Amino acid sequence: NETTPNLSEVTSPASAKNARKRKPHEETTPKPKCRRQKMAMKSLIPDNMKTPPAKQTLEEIKYQNGCISSESSPLRDVCKITRCVDLSGRAPKPSNRWGHTMTLVNSKQAVLIGGQGEKQLSRDSIWVLDPEMRTWKCPNVTTEGSKPEFRIGHSATYDPTMRCIYVYGGSKNTKWFHDVHMFDLDENKWSLVKASGKAPTRSYHSATLYRHELWMF
Repeated sequence: NETTPNLSEVTSPASAKNARKRKPHEETTPKPKCRRQKMAMKSLIPDNMKTPPAKQTLEEIKYQNGCISSESSPLRDVCKITRCVDLSGRAPKPSNRWGHTMTLVNSKQAVLIGGQGEKQLSRDSIWVLDPEMRTWKCPNVTTEGSKPEFRIGHSATYDPTMRCIYVYGGSKNTKWFHDVHMFDLDENKWSLVKASGKAPTRSYHSATLYRHELWMF
């Protein structure tokens, strides 16, 4: 009662040797019969099997890992600013808050304005962060005219020509603002901007400076 083995299931030593030499993409891809079919089959091969990955230079690896060693690199200051920094253990520092703005002036100055804490609006409304030294500073602020009320949800736009920050809108409890105040970075002084016309009250919006005009959205 011996059964005759199926010849299609018998593997010869030569075919087994050829199977070991096959590349991974040849196991599922039939052998092309013409040039056009060969080009079509090549598109089915995964990208990671076509060409080996290019070797990265040591400088590229350092940039990806946040380690900047080249002092002449144009990305050095940008990478330092965008890196996450924990300043919770340093003093002085601003109180915990939300609804504020953080305006980047340059690689050594970022200005925090407004916000609300756990129970009330933040009284220490202006702080300056030095991203390179990783230190906070609360400047002595003066006011020319009316001082802006404490608020949240406002916009703060930096003007590099005038060296100032324009603060527009925001809200305080059930009150909504449409005023524009200018903060002079050189003198640490607030001043009210008197503009013609009447702008709508707005909060949690965005603003940008374009051709010496302040646009709100």
